[in-house]
Amino acid sequence: MTIRPNSRPIFLRIVVCLTAFASAGSILNASATTPFMDRLGLQLYSLRVQALKNMPAALDHAKAFGISNLEIAGTGSLSVEAFDREVRKRGLTVVGDHVRYVLLQKDVKAAIAASKAVGAKYIMTSLPPPRLAQIKDEKDAQEVVREFTAWGEACRAEGIQFVYHTHGGEFVPLNQAGDTLLDILVRDTRPDLMCLQMDVFWVFIAGQDPVKLLRKYSSRWKLMHLKDLQKGIPLGGEIIAAGHKYSVAIGTGQIDWPAVLSAAEKIGIEHYFIEEESSAPLENIPPSIEYLKKLSTRL
Repeated sequence: MTIRPNSRPIFLRIVVCLTAFASAGSILNASATTPFMDRLGLQLYSLRVQALKNMPAALDHAKAFGISNLEIAGTGSLSVEAFDREVRKRGLTVVGDHVRYVLLQKDVKAAIAASKAVGAKYIMTSLPPPRLAQIKDEKDAQEVVREFTAWGEACRAEGIQFVYHTHGGEFVPLNQAGDTLLDILVRDTRPDLMCLQMDVFWVFIAGQDPVKLLRKYSSRWKLMHLKDLQKGIPLGGEIIAAGHKYSVAIGTGQIDWPAVLSAAEKIGIEHYFIEEESSAPLENIPPSIEYLKKLSTRL
């Protein structure tokens, strides 16, 4: 192909645009090209009782479930270095680290360093109920926006993605337009500095439709927690505070998982984590995995 001198800038712009488009496409479709079950992990908090007694044994349970991806919530009684050794010894991978809000407030750099030391690519946090109760209007919400923006910038500087984890209390209108805390956070934070993790259980308990919410903010949801709510339990009200008592094996409760996961796959959720909040994780996790394995063939 012969390129005339005066056409070279146009040609180069076309090449650059096509290359950028192809790169963006590969990123956007990364989840679509990886099987669902390969993106399924376990939030290690599910085995909190076992981990308190013996963290290496808890990791053995995770491996026995056939899951290799983990989201953690600290390293328990083990040092960061010891925990990392135990994880690697078992061929497991820490994808994300759920860090308590107060720890990020206290020292975000230290929190990031600890997460990086175990290989985490994401740092998640949620707002604890006392902090949520302090958010009465948009002015209060803007304080959270500023915090999350600063933490997102600190994470990005270290090659980690900051993530907000929904926990059921984000859906109270805070202004005359009816915007909720979640609406304001999405509107006023940059996508590169904060993405979202939907905890389907807590969203559902709060009376929200997970499918509609996935579609509403389709470009911001990247991660998801999977757990089910016992049949017959009413939504909203006091159940938000005590909901964990009614966590059951996935596929045996109220949530329409075919609809939720179909919507999640369409928008490109990157990682899913089973989080078992009941007192019977060893009994509930295996059937949850089997249910998801069967369902994944229809997604």
